[in-house]
Amino acid sequence: VMLVNHTMRDGGQPPGESEARHYDVVLMDLQMPVMDGIEAIRRIRAAERKAVDDDRDRAGDLESGGKAWQYQTRPRRQLIIALSANSDSDTMQEALDAGADHFMSKPFTYDTFYDLMLKNVTSDSAGKQEAFVNCGADI
Repeated sequence: VMLVNHTMRDGGQPPGESEARHYDVVLMDLQMPVMDGIEAIRRIRAAERKAVDDDRDRAGDLESGGKAWQYQTRPRRQLIIALSANSDSDTMQEALDAGADHFMSKPFTYDTFYDLMLKNVTSDSAGKQEAFVNCGADI
């Protein structure tokens, strides 16, 4: 497993909103300056939906126009893990409703994070895995 870290200073430009960036995993802190994590998650999901719609439009143009070139589809949906020291059920539910795939309370252990990654890498989108991970060490 190779992890590459890209840190954003605040929620002013959430990852995934730029067409040039796609992340396999987004660790989204729910409490950030400028834009909170809930709004950032909503914007990421909206950008993903727009990309899918754009690809569908291009596919329709190809079928109707009979052009020989192929369009390139967008990367799959990004895995978003919401992070917060506030692990009450309302905070967790708000993050999941905004589009987060999972919720982890802070602090968490590397082992807990790694186990969550393995679940997602090996599952075939057969439904969401356990959405709430409550951990108790320090990351």
